[in-house]
Amino acid sequence: MLQSLLDERFKLKFHRETRELPIYSLVLAKSKGPGLIEAAYGDCGASVAPEAPAPNGTPVSTIACGTVNPGPGRISGHRGRISQLADRLSTMLGRTVVDNIDLTWTPEAGKGPVEVIVVDSEEKPSAN
Repeated sequence: MLQSLLDERFKLKFHRETRELPIYSLVLAKSKGPGLIEAAYGDCGASVAPEAPAPNGTPVSTIACGTVNPGPGRISGHRGRISQLADRLSTMLGRTVVDNIDLTWTPEAGKGPVEVIVVDSEEKPSAN
């Protein structure tokens, strides 16, 4: 609905594209023990083949973004938040789990694919 309003009122024309831009990557330091690991089955913005299942066998295309789901002996998530993980652990363990983070980094940035919206054209709206 918003897109049609922008098209009618402002004659806004745009497209999405992926560009190679500076990014920060979260990685576990080699000197640290086990930690959070990256899931190997896509992300919310990526197009993933429906035959590529998540570790629990669910097709990735049916997994909602921003989820953290408990299972027997494991918790899996898809772009879940640390607060969601702490909540699930609190429920499963019967104790409060605090979502504190101790993060150390270097200011080095890499480059990677980032989806951007490119405005092709627009016009000033006419008076009503």
